[in-house]
Amino acid sequence: MVGAVSDGSVSQSVLSDGVRLTLYALGSVEGGRISRPADPVAAWLLRRFPDLAPGMPLSEALTTVRARASLVDRMIAGECARARQEGCGLCYGSVGGGLDARWYRLLPAFSDVVREQREIEEPALLLVKDEMLADSPFEVPWSQVIRRPLPMERWTVQACDDARWLVVLEGVHARMADTELQTVLTRIRADASDAVVVLEAPVSSAVSWSKAAWAALGWSLVEDVRLAPRRSLVTADGRLVCPGIRALRVQRLVGRR
Repeated sequence: MVGAVSDGSVSQSVLSDGVRLTLYALGSVEGGRISRPADPVAAWLLRRFPDLAPGMPLSEALTTVRARASLVDRMIAGECARARQEGCGLCYGSVGGGLDARWYRLLPAFSDVVREQREIEEPALLLVKDEMLADSPFEVPWSQVIRRPLPMERWTVQACDDARWLVVLEGVHARMADTELQTVLTRIRADASDAVVVLEAPVSSAVSWSKAAWAALGWSLVEDVRLAPRRSLVTADGRLVCPGIRALRVQRLVGRR
């Protein structure tokens, strides 16, 4: 069986470096700091399956993943607040989210406005996630997420009765070409015309991901947050003072009516 779990280890053949890095960034705390990890599910998975940890990730990579997750979480919370104020419901969809666990850590924001959560992911990776979370402390909330195992060329969302779609594509651009990502967004636009999408846009790309480019695909770009790269600050003897960050861009799109 692909991704079979036994004796605290898990097959890593379907887990990309990006998936493992994100899990480590959100589930670990480096150094002597007294701090909680950003995601309790990620922290539990790292304890239960230590082989999931990547090999010595760079501090800049960890900082970037944590900054990206924080930006995406903030945009999601903002959409939940808007829907609550307007008195409408949301369907939340994680597309290509890997081992992401917003279905648990954002429950306070989701509780009274998100009517259902769906996870759209490649079948083998979703199978691994199912197996790892079976008999875990998070089994019940995970069981309430509707899982849609689909190959990347079929990723989209389906109709959600009397609710607006809130779709997140985070880290997906590392798994597909620009044209493939545009195709996914075009498919989502066709299947959920009024969807709100939170997207990590590629920083180095031949595609501009500009307001005009999105308008041509039927989307309105309503928020575009960019973080410039910064090198790590280290002492003369090599001790890390302040971790650097890689260039990062997160956008919020709304289907044009």
